[in-house]
Amino acid sequence: MDDEDNQFGRVIRAARQRNGLSQQAVARACGMRDQTISRYEMGKTTPESYKRIAAIASVLGLDAQVLRQMTGPLYRSDERQIERAASAASVGDAEHLARLRASGQPRGFGALLLSGQNQQ
Repeated sequence: MDDEDNQFGRVIRAARQRNGLSQQAVARACGMRDQTISRYEMGKTTPESYKRIAAIASVLGLDAQVLRQMTGPLYRSDERQIERAASAASVGDAEHLARLRASGQPRGFGALLLSGQNQQ
């Protein structure tokens, strides 16, 4: 992954440095291995779950939904959340959620729901 594709890593590195935290401190506060934050910052990988993104965002004082948009396609856990929301939603909402899921756009679950409010 080149630097241009590593927006997630650049953002968390800047926030970590701005907060005066080490990679180790962030990793431990998030319940991750020490090298995990380093790998994210270098663009070697991105978090595989929204839970990890939310933990990093909380420690660094960032918006989890914004970070989620930087990590690529939807993960299975996000897909399951969309399915649960669609089953509890009205027909119009369920159709909107299905269209968003089919689009494959890299958005977090909250962003998917909020984007539907703009179309009403």
